[in-house]
Amino acid sequence: ILEPEEVNLKQLMMELQAFRNKVRKSLEQGERKYLPMGKAKELDGYDEPDRLQSVRAATAWNLLYPNKAVEFPVNISILKLNIDKLSDIEDLEKKEPEIYNSIATKIFGDAYGGMFIKKSKATGKIEYRGLTVLGIPLHENIPDWAIPYIDYTTVINSVLAPFNSITETFNLPSIEEGRTGRKTTGFSNIIRI
Repeated sequence: ILEPEEVNLKQLMMELQAFRNKVRKSLEQGERKYLPMGKAKELDGYDEPDRLQSVRAATAWNLLYPNKAVEFPVNISILKLNIDKLSDIEDLEKKEPEIYNSIATKIFGDAYGGMFIKKSKATGKIEYRGLTVLGIPLHENIPDWAIPYIDYTTVINSVLAPFNSITETFNLPSIEEGRTGRKTTGFSNIIRI
């Protein structure tokens, strides 16, 4: 971008798209190479530890893998998942019954007392946070069972977010995408007229 006299926007978009595909392929292969890092200190160091993504992510790992548990304070890679309700992982019950049962009892059964389930102060209804983040220790890869449930849109757009200022500078088209409550901005090949 800095060297040529004239920037080839088509080439720039093609390179960004190629990088996007590279990130997705890496995630599909279970690599945590492009995952954002998170840091969680001792739980009693927070007023409300359940509000922090990195704490929930590390706690989820410890609940699912007690024999590979991480100790706080910890640095982890944060993987965003699309597991909002237990029905989202029905197919996992037959493929990986041990993991399914751990998620059902420890995450949706809230074995950690308020970390993954909250009672709404406004309505009094139970709100499930689900397994939307999983902390991957630095010496581990993404577990195979988790790969189909990765929130690819959010993770990839987060990795590409530093390029947003460049795409905005050249007025390249962008699009808001993702699920409600987890919208991110990605780039698009749709031309604005």
